[in-house]
Amino acid sequence: MGELFENKVSKTMLMTLQAKALEGGQKNRLFIDQKAEEMMKQVPSIVNVSFFDRIGVCLRTKYFDDCCKNFIKTHEHPVIIQLGCGLDDRQGRIGAADIPFFSVDFLDVITLRQEFFEETATSQMIADSILDDKWIQIVKEQYPRGDYLFIIEGVLMYFNENDIKELAANLEREFHQYECYFDTLQHHMVATKNKQKEFREQGVKMHWGLSSKEELYDLFGKHAEILKIDYTMAQYPNRWKVVHRIVSFIPFIQKAAILIRLEINR
Repeated sequence: MGELFENKVSKTMLMTLQAKALEGGQKNRLFIDQKAEEMMKQVPSIVNVSFFDRIGVCLRTKYFDDCCKNFIKTHEHPVIIQLGCGLDDRQGRIGAADIPFFSVDFLDVITLRQEFFEETATSQMIADSILDDKWIQIVKEQYPRGDYLFIIEGVLMYFNENDIKELAANLEREFHQYECYFDTLQHHMVATKNKQKEFREQGVKMHWGLSSKEELYDLFGKHAEILKIDYTMAQYPNRWKVVHRIVSFIPFIQKAAILIRLEINR
């Protein structure tokens, strides 16, 4: 299955797919992802996801689901753009079929995605690198005055700083005002994560982790405002095993995985 993807990072979407598919069967589940369950029957994962990573993915997913619902509720003309969308079904999970969603990813990912998702007037898939501008022009042509939310989930840690700056500059130049939600790791956790068996076997490597809040302004520019910084381990602590709850009191572990919400307005 991994041979379908030209980009090694694309393989990681099968890990997140497995995590979301399994969540519906949990006693204290955070969500039910029927689409993920359906896809897992036909797209077997290439790796067994650890308990820690599985819960981390689901906590992150639930967090951004809730943030997305709140954005839709508080904006008059919401337009949601998922960059590096993989096989995610956020629009379906949160019941937002009437809200415009754009799903952007590499061609091989979108080709697979099209086997399971149908395009509609409010749900479109675009095969493009998120660093290119084809998808930008499509969004702007269709919704020139939208309230834009960009969700970049499980992606930016695989980018280097120059790529992130390029993406941020493209967004600011073309959209002027928007919100951007994404996640990453603390800088010191990147090397640790790269030693993990699942990543080594897939040949996947992370590059970027956050060193400080100030780094966000360096990456996203002077017009960026930090709306909120949260931490994955602080979300729904009852979902963790006792040992994880205990070690979560250690600051550098508690804050290892970061959830970030920015607003850019110029």
